[in-house]
Amino acid sequence: MPPKLHEIELTEWAQAYSGPRFHGVLSDPPYALISIAKRFSKAGSAPAQEGSDGRYSRLSGGFMGQGWDSFETLDQYQDWIADWSELLISNVLYPGAACLFFGGTRTFHHLGVGLERGGFEIVDCLMWLHGQGFPKSHDISKGVDKAAGAEREIIGVRDAPGYANANVKHGEQGRTKYEFPKYSDEAATKGANEWRGYGTAIKPAWEPIFLCRAPRDKKTFAQLATEFGSGALNIDGTRVGARWPANLILDDEAGKLLDAQVEEVSPSRFFYTAKASRGEKDKGLENFYWERVDAGFERVDKATYETLDESARAKGCIHPTVKPLKLTTYLAKLILPATEGRLLVPFSGSGSEILGGMKAGWNQIHGIELDKNYNSIAQARIDDEQ
Repeated sequence: MPPKLHEIELTEWAQAYSGPRFHGVLSDPPYALISIAKRFSKAGSAPAQEGSDGRYSRLSGGFMGQGWDSFETLDQYQDWIADWSELLISNVLYPGAACLFFGGTRTFHHLGVGLERGGFEIVDCLMWLHGQGFPKSHDISKGVDKAAGAEREIIGVRDAPGYANANVKHGEQGRTKYEFPKYSDEAATKGANEWRGYGTAIKPAWEPIFLCRAPRDKKTFAQLATEFGSGALNIDGTRVGARWPANLILDDEAGKLLDAQVEEVSPSRFFYTAKASRGEKDKGLENFYWERVDAGFERVDKATYETLDESARAKGCIHPTVKPLKLTTYLAKLILPATEGRLLVPFSGSGSEILGGMKAGWNQIHGIELDKNYNSIAQARIDDEQ
């Protein structure tokens, strides 16, 4: 049966759901990047954009609208997770249903608390070690100079970052050029010189994935398996060679780096997956053209796309956090039941978790996603896979 997409908010869907129950969940929910949302929600700030995906544009839009990853507080984020978790358990999932939820390193503890408050049992936390994050660090030395009112020597010109390009485009903050002064790394004050090389953050290089179960209702694992087809993990189906599946997943870069440092026990015994390539993200989306608008993106035809300035357009997949299909397939296979199974994919986005479920062999898959653009992308990728 082809996967089915539902363009609706998860809580609303779960409240009204009365169909057959699901055996598992594979989901990449919002991470509640509060600091980013606050930065780009200040009065007078331009609608933010970043690179080719416009992720900060969405973060600045507001809760459950275009800013699907922004929340007023982390307590609100926990409450929201607890609400839909409780609904999934009571209305949607079989007892013991195995579920996997991606999280962010700065906020996954709030995700975990919300899941537990909603009734899920956290079984484990997998680590996807990818080494491909970008450090968002503040230069302490530059901060000291700025606080002292000292300006560093201008040594050239630099291109504006993505959000500054957005300010230029929208005429905000008096900016009219894409190029800005490039300042020297040499400190302008003695106090700043002492703090050269100091920052405020390190490079993000892994993502957590919670492995959870719906309450077992006092049933044994054997009873869950025979009565509902739920509760079990597909160990043999996800072995790496003959080895037991582990809670550590590596990408090619991380695996090679570890292999080079370890002689006796090679990390290659763990599951490997490369990050999603541009070709993988855009497969099936060859005719998807987009215009950047204040609310995010609007789909246009090729002729319109070609008339737009390069900073005002995008092509293919515009989702900012596309997971690699090799990873989503492996995870979907880990929770695949021995009998026919129904997989639920909340926050299905561009469809990577759905495609993983298809490749893993799930019989029925339902995706829940509020954003119409993401649903159109997911449907095209599904059609291409079929």
